[in-house]
Amino acid sequence: MSSLAIPYDPLLFGASADEGIVAIEHAQKAAGDEMVVFTRRDGKLEQHREPFRPFIVAAKTALGGDFPVACEQMPLDGDGELDTLLEFETWRDCRDARSWLAKETGFTASSPFEPYLVVIDPVQQFLMRSGTTSFLGMEFEDLHRMQVDIECFTGGDYSFCSADREADRIIAIAVSDHTGWSQVLSGAELDEPALLEAFVALVQERDPDVIEGHNIFNFDLPYIVKRAERHGVKLALGRDGSVPRQRASRFSAAERTIAYTRFDVYGRHVVDTLFLVQSYDVVHRELDGYGLKSVAVHFGVAAEERTYIEGDQISDVFLKEPERLADYVRDDVVETQRVAGLLSRSSFVQARLLPFSYQNICVRGNAVKIDALLTREYLRQCRSLPMPSEGRAFAGGYTDMFMEGVIKNVHHCDV
Repeated sequence: MSSLAIPYDPLLFGASADEGIVAIEHAQKAAGDEMVVFTRRDGKLEQHREPFRPFIVAAKTALGGDFPVACEQMPLDGDGELDTLLEFETWRDCRDARSWLAKETGFTASSPFEPYLVVIDPVQQFLMRSGTTSFLGMEFEDLHRMQVDIECFTGGDYSFCSADREADRIIAIAVSDHTGWSQVLSGAELDEPALLEAFVALVQERDPDVIEGHNIFNFDLPYIVKRAERHGVKLALGRDGSVPRQRASRFSAAERTIAYTRFDVYGRHVVDTLFLVQSYDVVHRELDGYGLKSVAVHFGVAAEERTYIEGDQISDVFLKEPERLADYVRDDVVETQRVAGLLSRSSFVQARLLPFSYQNICVRGNAVKIDALLTREYLRQCRSLPMPSEGRAFAGGYTDMFMEGVIKNVHHCDV
């Protein structure tokens, strides 16, 4: 643990100075919701519960005289249009109020000019209202990080494996963590159900705060979930023994938008290094590709004496040289750990400031982060929030063509 290197400022770090928070989960109750707060103190994980009152910020004029959901209404100072804070006993009440507002005003919560503000993530709401942030007093090295990578058998004449085909089983799961420990679970020694059960046991035993993987959202976790369902194996990866929750989501990096399956693991964060790499390249534009091997070479963090196997050779190598495949997948998690160690540190630092979970910080854009930071301070000072202003048209930049044809000896070209 270490103290902050810069003076504490509630505008930047929130109103709470609670240290060592590594995860927060929402617990719904019949009378009054709570937040389960996981903290790490002197290396030991602890948890406690804090009360949670969901909120909506709305224009008084949008509420009418017969607002149907029980809540406490607090007027906010200033001349912003969103001038009333509504606080509810439960998340269910908050959702009911959101539905009523959408119906009465004709604006959904995602409309640009709705006369109310609803933060749809309960953890983000709690962080905003309490001023709590993650990882205060911690160094990046204090975070318990685990890396996961799988390899799969491809049967028949197919060129790529599919979790829907019976023969295309998982044949290796490599796991490593921040301590330098690693282990490969091999399909040469375990059948697939036993492989999955051993993986769950390792996650529970090592108890990571963060699970990292390269393309983990669109490959490793969906594949693991489907194969676990096929065999009736409970994928109890959560700190409470629950299975991962999943939903469709999107990640944007400049001109690229990626559809992916978001996984939420109770009490832990899931970080995809593929997304970190693409966010990095938006600024630097220097990567030849986003695959783990080429990225590791680019950053100079490739595993020593690394084993390389072409994708279409995975199945054959497993059948003939399972030890070589084990070396290959172990090198994958080593490189994932090193790439994540380089590219996720900025998100770790931002988690000390922003009212988002660490997992969300890794996939959110700068504008959303700044907006949340300012909204938190408005609420702390009990100030009304302004509505978005109307968009204005701007003339484009001046362009012209000065040369045509092949231009040689170009030092820099920005496209």
